[in-house]
Amino acid sequence: MRVVVTSASCDAKFQRNFKSYVSLCNRLNTIYCLEWSRMELVDVAIHHLRGYHMFSGGLQENLAHLLASIHLSVLQVTSTEHIQHPHVNNELYEHFVERFCHTVQRQHAHNEEMSTELSTALDQINKITVQASKLRDQLDRETTTLDERKYASSKLLTQIGQDVTITSEHAKLINKQRKRIKHLQKVLPDYEHAHELVLTDTGKILESTKSLVRELGLDQLTDLRAISKPSQELEDIFAAVIMIVKSPNADISWTKGAKRLMANLDRFLEMLESFDQQDVVSSEVLLAALEHYTIKTSFSADYLSQKCTNKAVPLLCKWVQGVSGYHSNLQSKVRPLQAKVAGMKSSLTENLSRLKLMEEKYKILDERLDGLHKAFEQASVQKSTQLEKVNGMRKQLSNLEEFQATLSGIHERWMEQLSNYQSAHVDYLGSDALSTALAVYLGPLSPELRMQFVNEHWNKCLRERGIELSWSATEKVLIPSVTDEVGESGVMLDEDKSPEGVASVIETTDDNVTDGDSKPVDQDKEVMDQSHHSIASGSVGASYLELCSLVSSTLTDRNMLEHWSALGYDAYFILDLAIFQSAWGRWPLAFDPEGMMFSYVKQKHATNDLLLLDYRNRSPSFFLSLEHAILHGQPVLMHHVDTMRFDPSLITLLDCNNSSAGEKVIRYCSRKMHAHPSFHLYLSTTSYPVQVAPSLAALVSLTDFTPKHQSLCSTLLQAAYSVIWPEDPVLELSQEV
Repeated sequence: MRVVVTSASCDAKFQRNFKSYVSLCNRLNTIYCLEWSRMELVDVAIHHLRGYHMFSGGLQENLAHLLASIHLSVLQVTSTEHIQHPHVNNELYEHFVERFCHTVQRQHAHNEEMSTELSTALDQINKITVQASKLRDQLDRETTTLDERKYASSKLLTQIGQDVTITSEHAKLINKQRKRIKHLQKVLPDYEHAHELVLTDTGKILESTKSLVRELGLDQLTDLRAISKPSQELEDIFAAVIMIVKSPNADISWTKGAKRLMANLDRFLEMLESFDQQDVVSSEVLLAALEHYTIKTSFSADYLSQKCTNKAVPLLCKWVQGVSGYHSNLQSKVRPLQAKVAGMKSSLTENLSRLKLMEEKYKILDERLDGLHKAFEQASVQKSTQLEKVNGMRKQLSNLEEFQATLSGIHERWMEQLSNYQSAHVDYLGSDALSTALAVYLGPLSPELRMQFVNEHWNKCLRERGIELSWSATEKVLIPSVTDEVGESGVMLDEDKSPEGVASVIETTDDNVTDGDSKPVDQDKEVMDQSHHSIASGSVGASYLELCSLVSSTLTDRNMLEHWSALGYDAYFILDLAIFQSAWGRWPLAFDPEGMMFSYVKQKHATNDLLLLDYRNRSPSFFLSLEHAILHGQPVLMHHVDTMRFDPSLITLLDCNNSSAGEKVIRYCSRKMHAHPSFHLYLSTTSYPVQVAPSLAALVSLTDFTPKHQSLCSTLLQAAYSVIWPEDPVLELSQEV
């Protein structure tokens, strides 16, 4: 009999026990298994990659070095920065390599399946295209003449429509012109009559003003001329008189202005009487100059009659007021009406001439329109004759054109997709390696540490090996996340249109070419412009939100992502679910202090009779219920697990490869039993922070469901907006935010 004693660590406790049992230890053959070196890690990876035909020799070695670098980076960071990560060991690395190979193989199988479907569809499209080309050649000869007749008729009809529009618009212009002329002829006499009335009123003002001059006596003027020191009122009157008979800019002083003006009294009276014949300045300027004097209270005939004994003074005041009224009437009434009457007469003459020209042009247009109507009738007869000749082939031609339009968009799009699928196994190796490494190594770590590994370490590993970090454009799922820090709703992942069922679509179209019932297949489906996406370096926030969406789409399928999104889960929680759900080869163990995973598993298996087992109550019924679940395929959720002292009778239950197909053989309670294919085991612990025994960590897949700050903010905001706008779906709500 041989006894093998193993220990997962060589800590102080192990050394004390070793020293305490010296006699026993001396009889043991001690073997110390070190961490594999880089070359040993590369050899292990090459050993697993060698069985996959899609990798060439150089690519296998390059990928092996990449996987070894990722493992060593995790090992180095966890050892130098004292990160609690007990399960980084050789066994975990081998599990990482196996899971990476499985991921690449699964994606390669999917790509091969899609490539086969696309190739079959494209072959059928090419076959139908050849048949359609022959049919089109037969129809072209018969439809050429018909197209020419249609074109000629269409051109004539277009020209008739244009001429009808032009003629009708021209007739409207003639009617408007006639109304305008009629209106001018109606209002012109009224303006002429108003102008005559204003002229009459102005003539009366002129006659009354001139009569005042005839009342002036020479002796009165002589007395005024003899005054050497006149009053202010007298100076104002003669200043206004000088402005009227001479100019507003003339000298208005008494000595040089007034006395010189009255030096020849006959000439002075003549100038006063002929003021309307002087055109020194405009009425507007003269009125503005006189306003300085006429607004004074002393500039009044009644006031001056009482103050001055000379009768000429009030008469001159009235004369100035009369001249001011005369010019005011000219400025405000006579001249505007005179200009209006002259303009209306000129406009009437011009409109009459224009109406004559328009009537002549209308006659020409009407004659041309009659000729076009006769030509169109003749062309319609010819087109109908030709249409009867090709009427039996029109339906086939219509179906052919519709089918050709359908194929033109699908063929080019599927050719591009076929090229992408054929090269996908090389293009997306970097994203597969990163996603697998994140699920295997970083499940129990925080978002900050995950981003640190991706941006600072793993991107460097990819660059060193010359592998581009690209993401597969196979799905298009929006993972909603309302956050007050990044202000965005999620990351859109591309979705390629699957050609599933295309053979039946094309065959149906081929059968109905002559029936006209075929419809375009998915022509308006949106195709993303970019098929690659790279993670930019940065802190937790928008970059981590993007990483969550991209990695989640690689770890799980599209239907599951859409289901989680519909439930309102944010991107942070969805990534943890993707890691937890895709625990390939191991049972998942969740750090669940708030019961988030507990609620999810209960909801997922609400209809599958989920078995809840409390690890703390390991009674005989506990083990019997677990055995029944293993044999009958009942899902089991074991909560409150003690991660440091896990029951040895249950440890063998975890030591199985649940990724293998077919029936599983499980060692349970010292017995081997065949587990039902539907059996699934979930482990969770509510302790936090969590310490996991290395023996347990080596057999399970760890995921940390501790609420993240960003996730809580996103969930809170999303719940608030769902209350504000309950009618909006999650997707529209996220885009609105």
